[in-house]
Amino acid sequence: MTVTGEPPKQSIGNPEEVVHYLNLLLCSLIFIVGITGNGIVIWFTGFRLKKTEFNMWFLNLALADFFFILWLPLRMVSLFLRHWPFGLVLCKGYYFLSTVNMYTSAFILMAVSIDRCIAMVYPLWHRNHRPKRLAQKVSQCLWVLTFAMSLPLAFYSTLKETKKNVLICSVDIYVASNVSDTQNSTSQRGRQMLANVLEVFLPIFICGFLIPLGVITFSYSVIAYRMKTRRLRFNNLYRLLAAAVLSFFITWMPSRILGIVQVIAIYSLRKEVLQHLQLYLPLASSIGYINSCINPILYVLLRKEFKDKLWALKESMLKRLRGIKDSSNVNSTERELSLSHTCPPSNHLHTVSLQGNRTVNIGSDINNSNQA
Repeated sequence: MTVTGEPPKQSIGNPEEVVHYLNLLLCSLIFIVGITGNGIVIWFTGFRLKKTEFNMWFLNLALADFFFILWLPLRMVSLFLRHWPFGLVLCKGYYFLSTVNMYTSAFILMAVSIDRCIAMVYPLWHRNHRPKRLAQKVSQCLWVLTFAMSLPLAFYSTLKETKKNVLICSVDIYVASNVSDTQNSTSQRGRQMLANVLEVFLPIFICGFLIPLGVITFSYSVIAYRMKTRRLRFNNLYRLLAAAVLSFFITWMPSRILGIVQVIAIYSLRKEVLQHLQLYLPLASSIGYINSCINPILYVLLRKEFKDKLWALKESMLKRLRGIKDSSNVNSTERELSLSHTCPPSNHLHTVSLQGNRTVNIGSDINNSNQA
């Protein structure tokens, strides 16, 4: 997993070049859509909407996405320059926050699914005895947990100088150049490298993907069964949650599959496979980052309360703009009238337009008064 690799060979149709520019394009679109969408969701759920439990879940989800996307320009610049110019601290910070974002999204979606499952199975208890502000307290605990679980990525991420004297920010155990040495050395070094990969990849795969997938699948299976037996229909709330869950697992699936392939390749010391993974793993990570800009889009499309507030805000802004425009037109008319009264008499006819398409012939009025 590298933020940026060695400069690819400059040739039309070169797969490395295509992947490089596709990666840069993806990151740019994710930044534009994600920073805008999550910013709007944070502002509305934090300051405009009611502080419901569900809104608090999505507020924390948007915060995780927003703070990570703030760091995405580092990746974009490094892709554009084809090297990492920001130093070791920001390299570690980037990998740390990207892992925090991934864990937080998975854990919050898992917590929401459990909460909805309990509400469906034990509705009276959930309505009358559920602790107040539970979403806020659980979210705080999840933030602490994700920070702790993301520390290994900060430890392993480093700056590495390639053979072409290019500095790249990478998780060192993922760089394929390490494997060329491993193939010609003892199997003990290969086992050590595999242990390092598993130390980073296994927690991410099991805790950040496999366990949330299992818990969420079980929870929504129970919800679907209960709703079917009670002949209930899925409302927009459940559609929103289902869409958010699907987007998370679909976008992160390529990265997790390549991670499994990577473990197998290191175990069997397949250098050529690892060299290909070095090219495609960063792109798979960028596909995973798409999830950070999908959630606010889903929130806008499927949350009626949010759409109503957003529409009301738009109408309010349009009214203010119309008011400013009308006020400027009135002030302009008053200034023209004032200037025309202070000018010396003239035989020329001056016509000033007022509101309501009414006109005043100033010149003729002045001449008539002089003749009288």
